[in-house]
Amino acid sequence: MTLKLMKYELKAMLRTFIPLWCVILVLSLVNRLTLRIDGLAELWHGIPAGLMLFAYAISILAAYIIAVVFLILRFYHGLLRDEGYLMFTLPVKTWQLICSKMFSAVILLVGTSLIALLSVMVLIVDNEVIEEIGELIKVMATYDTFPFRAEFIWKILVMAIIAAVISPFTQILQCYLSMAIGQLANRSKVGCSVLSYIGISLTVSFLTNIAVTIPMVARVQEIEDSVTAATDFMMTTMMSTFGTVMIVEILLVAAFYVPTWWILKNKLNLE
Repeated sequence: MTLKLMKYELKAMLRTFIPLWCVILVLSLVNRLTLRIDGLAELWHGIPAGLMLFAYAISILAAYIIAVVFLILRFYHGLLRDEGYLMFTLPVKTWQLICSKMFSAVILLVGTSLIALLSVMVLIVDNEVIEEIGELIKVMATYDTFPFRAEFIWKILVMAIIAAVISPFTQILQCYLSMAIGQLANRSKVGCSVLSYIGISLTVSFLTNIAVTIPMVARVQEIEDSVTAATDFMMTTMMSTFGTVMIVEILLVAAFYVPTWWILKNKLNLE
């Protein structure tokens, strides 16, 4: 049933976003042609080329803004307003309703990010850029005195990827929890949701800074006055930082999801 709910959500969102994604890709292609073909970039003092680049940048920014607005409105109107009367009468559990909204929102954000990345590649990547990236990776992986040795690069990369994958879930669930808390109020539910989001953000930022900083400060005492010790400290500190961020992101998913589920299950206020 969760997949059926997701299908409904994605259909509603992709009707808007597929055309928007196509616009981004078309603009990136047009800008590539404009910048690559001799004379086009300087045509009419470069004004058309500048306007096309500006339109391309605005399209990416607009895609992200619309995506955030969509994920907020789909949850708010779908579960916390009048439509919620219908949704909560369906033969599904509360966690399925939340998960269908959450996974659909993640797919939307990831899809927008992939389209933005693809558009950048269309705009700037050529054989020369690919060769330079390959050389940089080869140097980083083989040059032993480079501060980021190969055995650390891959570990840091894996932890960074895991944290990046979890991060959208954290951000979305924070919005959901804020709205779930806000709907408990009898009046000014939107204002209470905004205040809840700000309060949660400040608390999470404070606790995350502590979690990342304390291990780093503790390791400073271990540094000896040598280049090797400083280099090892830099690499292990990076690993510790990315590892801490990854763990914090996982804990935040649980910390945001469980209260959201409990509130919607036991304290839902649709009036």
